[in-house]
Order: sequence, then structure tokens, then C-alpha cells
Amino acid sequence: MQHNAIKNILIIAAVAFLALIFSACSPNHLVYNQEQSASLGFNVDENSVLENPAQDQIRVYAARTNFFGTLVSYDFNVNYSPKLQDSELVNFKDFDDKLGAMKFPNKFSKDLNIEEGKPLALVASTTDFGQYSFLYFTPTKGKIYCVKGNVIFGAIVGRPNLSFITKEECEELFSE
Repeated sequence: MQHNAIKNILIIAAVAFLALIFSACSPNHLVYNQEQSASLGFNVDENSVLENPAQDQIRVYAARTNFFGTLVSYDFNVNYSPKLQDSELVNFKDFDDKLGAMKFPNKFSKDLNIEEGKPLALVASTTDFGQYSFLYFTPTKGKIYCVKGNVIFGAIVGRPNLSFITKEECEELFSE
């Protein structure tokens, strides 16, 4: 009886360990269709800590705020004409412009010239380890897009994680 209990505990521990490993390897590759993309951008009024871009550009605000993975920094790039490979992957080595380096703590913004109706990809990658994350979406001229970056557990090394945040979250983050 005791042997079965130990065996069951070992099986549960092995399954939990494998779940952790496989979740650490899961990609953060977010692809937004045009309808979803329309809800990502926003504008602000004159009382905001953020500023709207010129009507023929977009402005990307980016911030890395968490302490975890402080030693892992990563490049934050843009690809103006990304091509999805294998249905939902973007080549992280193929980019057109560097937006900045995501280190802890770090906040920055950059205006981008875009073609209306064409998708772009914001890509974060650790060049030394080939770990990457991307946001593939179709931006609208004259809008702000706010991205929060952090580092999440990886099987061997921490990896970048990007996500869009709301206008309210962005204003709070950039007012600190």
C-alpha cells in the first residue's frame, strides 16, 4: 500500500514538472486580425501624460517594469512587412527598425511611419539565446499602442513576453 502511495506521488511530481517545462517553452506569439487590431490603439486628451502621434504616424509606448529576469535584456524591434510562417510565426531576425532595448526598468516611446491597412510586427528577442515574442497586428494611423514587456520563465533562460495594455494602464505606468 505504501509503495503505491509513493508511486502516485512520484507520478504527480513528474507530471507537474513536465507541465512546468512545457509551459516554459510555450511561445508568446500573438496574432491579431484586423477587427481585433482596431481595439488596440487609442488616443488621449491634453491632460494625459502620454502624447498623441501625428495623424500620419503611430506612437508606440513600451515599458518593462518587473524585476524578474533583470539580467536578461532584449531588443525591441519592428517589422513593417512581416510574413507569417507556419501559420502564426514571424522570423524574429527579420526586422526593419530597432525601437529600443528592454532592460529593467525602462520606458520609452517612438513614432513610426506606417502604411494604412498593412500589418506590422513588434518583436522582442534575446539575440544570444534566440528566445522571442511578437505582436502581429494592423495599426491605424494617428493612434497610440502601448506595450508592456517582461521576462517569463524559460526552460533554460528567461524569455521576453510582450502584451498590449489599455490606455488607463499605460497612463498609470508612464505617470510613475
